[in-house]
Amino acid sequence: MQKNSIPIVICAIAAKQVSGLDEVGVVAGIVAGILAVDGGILGGLIIGILAGVLAYYISVFCFRHNVPGTTVNIASGGLGGLAAGLVGKFLIAPVALWIGNYPFMFSNKIVFAGALASATVGGAIVGLFNVKGTAYVRQCLLRLWQMKEKARHLQWL
Repeated sequence: MQKNSIPIVICAIAAKQVSGLDEVGVVAGIVAGILAVDGGILGGLIIGILAGVLAYYISVFCFRHNVPGTTVNIASGGLGGLAAGLVGKFLIAPVALWIGNYPFMFSNKIVFAGALASATVGGAIVGLFNVKGTAYVRQCLLRLWQMKEKARHLQWL
């Protein structure tokens, strides 16, 4: 039986970002994600957020009660991940899986047309109001063009 690892990675990243604890947040997210991998990507995100919050509050609780640092890391990563994983496995994963079982975008022509129209209208609005904050594609193309120009100048040397 093969499980999908993408929800585990998403869970680990979400737990790290939410908790503010580097390795401890990752450990809590991985433990929670392994337990609740059946929730899919949406479940992994929700469970990762829960694991990060629990890891943070467990570490604060332990530090207030003068627990040594290594024990705090083990407790917050392990217990936070375990608690979030069990809650995710039995409560969040079934609901997230049920919510996330809409048809795939390319299998339904109406959904695909809506996504295409939404992207087109969104791009038109960004261009109409001259927004500079979403210029990722233009920046990448500009950088490639600059590299091509440098390569062309180097060929003549």
